Amino acid sequence: MGDILSITVTGLLVVFSVLGILYMAFSLFGVVLSSEKKRKEHVETSSNLIIKEKKSEELEESEVIAAISAAIYETVGGISFRIKKVTPVSGKKSGWKSRTPQIYWKPRRNRTC
Repeated sequence: MGDILSITVTGLLVVFSVLGILYMAFSLFGVVLSSEKKRKEHVETSSNLIIKEKKSEELEESEVIAAISAAIYETVGGISFRIKKVTPVSGKKSGWKSRTPQIYWKPRRNRTC
């Protein structure tokens, strides 16, 4: 019984010590390979991306309008039309978004028990 216990404890110590060594090695690699300069550049590029994203949303909206108008033009068969106003739909939402599922559960009981 003593041999089994010592083998088990030795195995656990070996596994967890190797995991600890690997954790320290990867943490050390993370500190050594990353620098403050890269972190600062990352912050600057992320702020630039936010500004570019706002501009791209406006561009994307105009592209969506162009795609919708092209689809309408093809559907109507080449008749010219004019888009006067584009506004987001407000008010009633889709019924699928507001629907809460109904769950019915009736246990079957044996009356003879």
